[in-house]
Amino acid sequence: MTLFRTLALFLFIHSICYATDIHHQPMDDNNSIKKQFVFAADDHAIVGVELTTGEVCGPIETTLSPKSLITSPDGKVACLLADGLEQLTVIHFEQEIPHRSLKLPCVPRGLALTNEGIGYLIQEDSLEVFRLDLSTGELESFMTLNMQPAQIHLHEKTLYISYQDSQDLTQIDLSLKKTSTCSLFKSIPKAIAPINSERIAAVEKDAEKVSVYDLKEGKLIHTISAKNDIPSHLQKDPIIQVDAAGQAGFLTYRHSNQVIPFQLAADYPDRPTTLPPQFQTIGFTRNIFVVPTTTTITQNTPNPSVLGETVTFSATVSGNSPSPTGTVSFFDGSTLLGSGNLATTNQITKAVFSYSSFTVGSHSITAVYNGDANYTGSTSLPVDQQVNNATTTVMGASPNPSTFGETVVLSATVSVVSPGSGTPSGVVTFKDGSTTLGTGTLNGSGFASLPINSLSVGNHVLTAEYGGGPDYSGSTSSPFNQVVNPSSTSVSLNSNPNPSVYGQTVTLNATVTALPPGSGVPTGTVVFMDGSTTLGSGLLNGSGGATISISDLSVGLHTLTATYQGDLNYSGANSSPIIQEVNQAATTTLLTSSVNPSAVSQQVIIEATVSTAGSVVPTGIVSFFESGVLISSASLDSNGKASFSTSSLSLGVHSIYAVYDGTVNFSPSNSNSIVQVVTQPQVYPPTMLQGVQKVARFLNEKEFVNILTWQPPVAGEFPLFYLIYRDPALTELVATIPASGPLSYQDHNRTKGMIYTYYIISVSETATSKPVAVTISSIK
Repeated sequence: MTLFRTLALFLFIHSICYATDIHHQPMDDNNSIKKQFVFAADDHAIVGVELTTGEVCGPIETTLSPKSLITSPDGKVACLLADGLEQLTVIHFEQEIPHRSLKLPCVPRGLALTNEGIGYLIQEDSLEVFRLDLSTGELESFMTLNMQPAQIHLHEKTLYISYQDSQDLTQIDLSLKKTSTCSLFKSIPKAIAPINSERIAAVEKDAEKVSVYDLKEGKLIHTISAKNDIPSHLQKDPIIQVDAAGQAGFLTYRHSNQVIPFQLAADYPDRPTTLPPQFQTIGFTRNIFVVPTTTTITQNTPNPSVLGETVTFSATVSGNSPSPTGTVSFFDGSTLLGSGNLATTNQITKAVFSYSSFTVGSHSITAVYNGDANYTGSTSLPVDQQVNNATTTVMGASPNPSTFGETVVLSATVSVVSPGSGTPSGVVTFKDGSTTLGTGTLNGSGFASLPINSLSVGNHVLTAEYGGGPDYSGSTSSPFNQVVNPSSTSVSLNSNPNPSVYGQTVTLNATVTALPPGSGVPTGTVVFMDGSTTLGSGLLNGSGGATISISDLSVGLHTLTATYQGDLNYSGANSSPIIQEVNQAATTTLLTSSVNPSAVSQQVIIEATVSTAGSVVPTGIVSFFESGVLISSASLDSNGKASFSTSSLSLGVHSIYAVYDGTVNFSPSNSNSIVQVVTQPQVYPPTMLQGVQKVARFLNEKEFVNILTWQPPVAGEFPLFYLIYRDPALTELVATIPASGPLSYQDHNRTKGMIYTYYIISVSETATSKPVAVTISSIK
């Protein structure tokens, strides 16, 4: 049946009791408009009765003994309390969320629900009020009362608590966390129901009358008659409910099956609604004929804002057709800021409101939709609006202009823009263009500084960015132009060794340093000069030093300088000149003879070698003397050698020495003396004489051959030829062999078994050597 779809609660209860898989279908607007239900139960079933028509939905059997059913103001969530059980069942009407039971530490006496899924619970024999999170089941103490509570109700953001033995009423503002208690009722109330934020309805001694009290004035306004024919013994536990519009209410009794409506502005004019027999009231729907809404703040721009700046708020209110109408009020905490009218564009209903009178600090802003004939009011979740003092940042630097490597102190002063006040705190970031140089922390005067010495040469556009702080907005300084000039430098030069000798390696060292106030180590090239002549160049190392080595400085005095050519950050500079003294290289002359002793007419080469202690080779002329008489002269070659050759030395002893005359770069020197001995010509016999007999075969014949070999003499004159004899008297000459070779002889047709002895002598132009013999044994 159509009405049963509207009463989706029963499907949930049915699935609770019988573990079926039935889910609620959303209420369609045609069935939900202007329908309001009272829920009743006996020990085993629950029914719903539509209050305007009396139509009954149900019954639905249960395994519980329902005590009461409490719904949230928007009708989306309900909690079913079972009689005598330490639990409750959470039911979601408009979401595909399974209902579930929550275990409680006690038997609940009363419960009030918010639209946010928070329940406030009172229990039997306890002064404690608990806060229950329906989504997590977390239960915590909310507050402790001074008396035993009887009932608890919620209207908008305020809890209302009545007491079992007192005429007091406690109001708890959940937004402001403010609690107030006053003695309000004429007698101890049996039931209460908030009408709006200013009025509350109560049933007191007379169970057929509803009293309306003014909460602000703290007094009774009027009494409404709700006469009925219910027996008095069934009127012990009255239950009243007021619809969300505050125009009408319903009175019933827990042990009765009748519901008596009443008008809040006049006496009851309508008939009562009769529940099915044996069913007693356990709860009401708040109202279904007014559609719940959701209010959301979608814009608070700018955020954070600064003092005096206009902030624009937008709040949307959910709804179908027709769209919600009316106004949205904007609150800062509990303080009303103002309101905006709802307007619908592209199916989005929203209100816009602007405000510029915020104080500095954090503001919790909520938007409250006040409702209309078709929609309930709703309150948005709070959004935080941060309002800061506006600031301005001024940057400076000292010194300016500066020198590369010099420490420059960047400074920033952050001050508050009127009408703000106070001294900002926090951090200032100093930047060179988009590059962060570092940060500084503001002191008690709003001043921050940063010393740096890393700025390159050129113009730098610097800024100081204050990032903001508690209650202070950030700000950026105007660009600040910092000029950095190249650092001046000085160059020092030294040489080692000094003085030096010609050809000796001299090391030139240049050191380039930055002159104060500049600092750092220059880079680049140093050129070394000898007067106007470039000697070479060297790159500066990590210590600012450059070195070259040279060995070709001529003898004399040299004016040396070093020129630093500069780089991007350091200017060039020249060293002071230094004098490098270069002396002649000392020489040593050594004289040698190619053959000594020599023979008359034998060629002899006399050679002089001139050297220095270094690697340089002397040049110049060497003169050769015999007993003080110049006999020859020659120029030194590339190896420092000079020589002359002679074969005219006479028989006897000759004392010969050499004199190196020296040059501009080399000092003169005298050689050692050599004694050249010249003897008569003499020739020596050959050496390494050997003989052997071999057999030579030709066709069918064989021949015995004696073979002689030898080497020239190692001393004396060189032979012109060699004479070979077979007898010691040297009368039987068998061969003459030229000295030009080959140095061998073959004696053919020898007799087998004989022993042969051969004698060989060397013959030169002037002499004949003694013979040397060799004996050959015959082959056996």
